[in-house]
Amino acid sequence: SSGSNENINLPPKYRYHYLDDYLTFHSFIIKEKRIKFEVMGCNDAHLILSESRTDSVNAYEIVIGGWKNNQSVIRIDKQGQAMANASHSPLSCNTFKPFWVSWENGTIETGEGKEIGNGKFMKWTDPKPHTVNFIGISSWHTAEAHWKFNKDPYNATFWLGGTDLEHSRHYTNWLPDEPKYPITDGHCIHLSLDRDFRWATDNCTLKRNFICELDTSLVSTNADSG
Repeated sequence: SSGSNENINLPPKYRYHYLDDYLTFHSFIIKEKRIKFEVMGCNDAHLILSESRTDSVNAYEIVIGGWKNNQSVIRIDKQGQAMANASHSPLSCNTFKPFWVSWENGTIETGEGKEIGNGKFMKWTDPKPHTVNFIGISSWHTAEAHWKFNKDPYNATFWLGGTDLEHSRHYTNWLPDEPKYPITDGHCIHLSLDRDFRWATDNCTLKRNFICELDTSLVSTNADSG
């Protein structure tokens, strides 16, 4: 790894490497049901979302830039039926390109760019979704792939003081698909770096960072000058 990034370089071979072997924040990604990454490779960046630590059953396979970097697909299981596809050329042989994948409530979404929710190019909702407990990445036998995962955004999620419990309405900075209705357990609001610090509802019982408000009248200003 270098700096705030975790780098994983994969040889040209179709074999999944599971991220819990590489990333200390893997469990946070699983809980958040979304992942951001960058890839540099001529074609075929593979990602699998698995219920168990295997790519053979109960898995969603996402291929970015397959078929000589001309198409992307969402599949049921490894090499399974394609449920969504996009005709484009998203990868680069010599430049890292940013992508995101989310799988909340059984809806698999994939997009380009550094902000989750923007640049979406594939979406599919599983009518009988399975849980995702493991994430794997792979290249293809025709090209190596270089993956980059930024650690900082996963520690840059903060609770705000806002809640809908008293139904107050003031300044808002919601994500385009927020707030979600009907509200079940998402009665609190958080913001995060990977969503450009815009607001999203969430379960109030989750452990997150928080922001403290400081009364400046109580802070001493008697520091020496000069």
